[in-house]
Amino acid sequence: MKAFLTLILLTLSFITCGQDQSWLSKIAVDLSSYEGDNPNLSSVQCFEVTYLSDDLIVRGLLMEPKVNMVYPAIIFNRGGNREFAILSTDMLVSILGNVASEGYVVTASNYRWEDEYGGADTTDVLNLFLITKGLSNVDSNRIGMMGWSRGAMMTCLALKGSCQIKSTVLVSGAPDLFSTLSERPGLEETVFSKYIPDYVETKMESIRDRSPYFWADKLNRRTSLLMLNGTKDRHVDYRQTERFSKRLDSIDFPHEFYVYETNHSFSNMRPELDSILIDWFDRTLKKEIKKVAITIDDVPNTRNFKENGFQSRLLDSLDKLNIPVAIFINEGLLYKGDSLKNLDLLKSWIGKEYVTAGNHTFSHSRYSEVGYDVFTADIIRGEKYTRAIVDRHQKSLKQFRFPYNDLGIDSTQHALITAFLTENNYQITPFTIESSDWMYNALYENYLDAGDTDSAQWLGEEYVEQTVLLFDYFDSLTHEQYGRSVKQIYLCHDNRLNEDYLGQLLNRLEAQGYEFIGLDEAISDPMYTQPDYYFRKWGISWVYRWVEIARNRNGLMRKEPYSNEIEKLFSEIPAEK
Repeated sequence: MKAFLTLILLTLSFITCGQDQSWLSKIAVDLSSYEGDNPNLSSVQCFEVTYLSDDLIVRGLLMEPKVNMVYPAIIFNRGGNREFAILSTDMLVSILGNVASEGYVVTASNYRWEDEYGGADTTDVLNLFLITKGLSNVDSNRIGMMGWSRGAMMTCLALKGSCQIKSTVLVSGAPDLFSTLSERPGLEETVFSKYIPDYVETKMESIRDRSPYFWADKLNRRTSLLMLNGTKDRHVDYRQTERFSKRLDSIDFPHEFYVYETNHSFSNMRPELDSILIDWFDRTLKKEIKKVAITIDDVPNTRNFKENGFQSRLLDSLDKLNIPVAIFINEGLLYKGDSLKNLDLLKSWIGKEYVTAGNHTFSHSRYSEVGYDVFTADIIRGEKYTRAIVDRHQKSLKQFRFPYNDLGIDSTQHALITAFLTENNYQITPFTIESSDWMYNALYENYLDAGDTDSAQWLGEEYVEQTVLLFDYFDSLTHEQYGRSVKQIYLCHDNRLNEDYLGQLLNRLEAQGYEFIGLDEAISDPMYTQPDYYFRKWGISWVYRWVEIARNRNGLMRKEPYSNEIEKLFSEIPAEK
């Protein structure tokens, strides 16, 4: 329990630590003596630094390209303990000098002098992350971490305390310290009992807490993980990491693991190691980071809620994923069934820390059909309970999404409703990608109601595949139009299909390099300030709305991936469905 509380405190200190941290001191190191052996070092500069961690002064090193640009960063965690294998300029230049010269900022810590071998000193790594993230020449979204020997353990501990480390390399790591003790029993006296607090009383717990093998499921799954070991390593048996790799496989944790004929320090293959590291970090940190906000319309689905025993399976699924989502609420749904239980469901949705609430009208009316007066009344009616709940949770209600994304029959209706929303402190919520999940859902429910689970599974998988195709299309389209990715906004619905398949879709997107962001961050992309040139009632993507010439817009829309098979199957559903 003590070790668990320590982990909680370490994590909280990382989360709450001030973002204004910086170096206490920064002294230039002359690298000219190294440049004869390695001319690449002429493009980098090095500094001895100190920083504050838990009111302790911690020493470290900074190495960065001389050209003042924004770079990805790598935090290096050394091996050894206290004065043994202490971090030095020689060490950092040898291990990451060539990597830095390829366009990386490198920071490294010597940890606190009162070494706890993976105890409170983990805070020193997490605080170094905060400082690195705040450096003016570092892209805060592209930070990796590398640990060697004991540093691999420190890196894994950091991966429990942060979901922001994008890429990880573990070299000569020992993920199971119980095995290490069997291999090298002398470490118990010279290292473990000497540095781990209360070691005699807490031996089993302390070793387990420092052995990633036993808490692999707690590691940040969003990191790209590479593990390297040597068969001739006399300090760590490579088979430890081999077992760790199998453990990661058993929980579907993506990673790469390679074994080489080398020793603990990879001394016979340093040039090859440089190439491995540069290739890995280039692939995982230098590639463009794609971002998407997930938005869910027609919340809460009170019909499914009742059928599932007054349990929201979609909300349960999102709890496990723990990503930001924005929901768009139709309060009229509260009156379909047990209104009190339905209201509790709405409260549960809005109460989630990761949820942003938006208005989707009371009755899901179509603006172009009902007209301005009826539609504006529907907007106001649709915020009665939502506004009270968001106020209770100190959240805001500023997002509005049109049902059917129908912004009006013409430019006049469009202008009128835009003015109304602005006066009432709403902003129109756009989307860039949607995959007609409502149509897939109708088919999905039809198959399940008929007991045809095979067809339902096929349909769910088709939904995922088609949506991924759409992401690929719109990403390539924005690159073609603007030379870069847009922070995408995906629109889907609170329905039975997404209860079962939204998690799979998000896993696929994550595997393709997407990072999930909040709606506010997505809309902050300057792309969304472009004029809307489309003034018809159909709910097309904002990527198309930004195209001024209708002929060009229509040409792009015709290229969009579309499944005629699904549309045909949908048209064949009996009318009563």
